Amino acid sequence: MNDIFGAIAAKMDDTGVVAISENDVFQWATQRDQTAGNFLDSFGFELATRFHRGQLSYEFCDEVVNELWVILIGWIGKPLSKPWPDTFYEVYDAFDAGEYHRKEDKTDDPVGDFTRPMITQIVRKCLKRFSGSNDNHNVSN
Repeated sequence: MNDIFGAIAAKMDDTGVVAISENDVFQWATQRDQTAGNFLDSFGFELATRFHRGQLSYEFCDEVVNELWVILIGWIGKPLSKPWPDTFYEVYDAFDAGEYHRKEDKTDDPVGDFTRPMITQIVRKCLKRFSGSNDNHNVSN
């Protein structure tokens, strides 16, 4: 998936905004012989894993999942949303949780308090599902 991450990074402007199109998603899915929903799941897991390992910033990941979320929402009720990408939704939800403070004085850390633990759980769950165990993987809090 390095090619996809590279393409996304190349599309990102100086302010951190990226435009990902529906055609981009179709192309990436087709290249991998996946449905659009399955692609979003596998991409979401890869994004979460790279964030978890410190390879991608919160800002990058949040921008990308927000762009992909807009595309996915446009597919609701259409065959393109089937199967529903549950893993991608969980990843989107984790980054969304980091977007706002819960304390009025903003002394909390929404990314540290919410996003990071949620991403850790997603990565652990997916590794366990795909490998049968996460005992041999470096997944720490």
